[in-house]
Amino acid sequence: MYEFIRSAVAIQVIAAAGAAAALMAVLIFQRGRRAAGKDAPSGGTLRRPESRIRATARLGQDKPAGAADQLEPYWYSKDPDERYFSLYFSSACADGPLQKERLRRTVLAAPFCGGRRAEMLRTLGLSNAVLQQKAEESGRGGADMIGSLNGTALTAPELERLLLLLDREPALRGAALGCFADSGLPGAFDRLQDIALHDPDPALRELAAARLEGRAGDETFRLLDAMMANPSPAVRERAARSMAARGEAGADLLKSLAGGGPSQKQKLARRHLLLSGS
Repeated sequence: MYEFIRSAVAIQVIAAAGAAAALMAVLIFQRGRRAAGKDAPSGGTLRRPESRIRATARLGQDKPAGAADQLEPYWYSKDPDERYFSLYFSSACADGPLQKERLRRTVLAAPFCGGRRAEMLRTLGLSNAVLQQKAEESGRGGADMIGSLNGTALTAPELERLLLLLDREPALRGAALGCFADSGLPGAFDRLQDIALHDPDPALRELAAARLEGRAGDETFRLLDAMMANPSPAVRERAARSMAARGEAGADLLKSLAGGGPSQKQKLARRHLLLSGS
């Protein structure tokens, strides 16, 4: 009986030791994998689809030598996410004029649209002249190019060129509102004001009111004041919201309107003063 108990205990001790050794082996293996994932060249992880985007981001952030060379094959991926992120992070580490030119051409030819398209164009830092040229070549498809224009750097000749393009392609006028709002050129504000007050599309008038939210100047206050009497309820609301978002000066104007006689503007002003807590 004693021998049997001793044998059973020995077996339990051996089993426990084996389990501990197995557990230790697993922990060492996992730690090795983590270390390898951290220290191994990112190009190796790019071969695994499930980690490719994380590896792409790491390459773009760490910028090791040859990072863009590793990313370049994925500029042409059929997966839109792989294509977008590889191009986006390559813009931070492209090496040499030839690779930068390939990157520029690939971005301009890539089938991105909307926010991704605008983001890619911004990462390239293209000049207004290049963006306008591409917009002119694209016609109605040039909205992303126009939307990426740098309004603060817009020159008088570039403004004239832009106005000519909008005369030919009126569908692009909404994309140009941000540029007009950021520009300090009188002609840019004149076109913005014309759209804000008289455009037949109420959605564009509403968008113009939204663009005015961050624009300084007495003329902006006067325009928002005028837009608060717009025939479109949505435009009136957005104009009042933009006014309320302009801090103390906007609150003061709303208070002056709220203190007037009964009117549409008075109701708007009172509501947005309450909403803004002024």
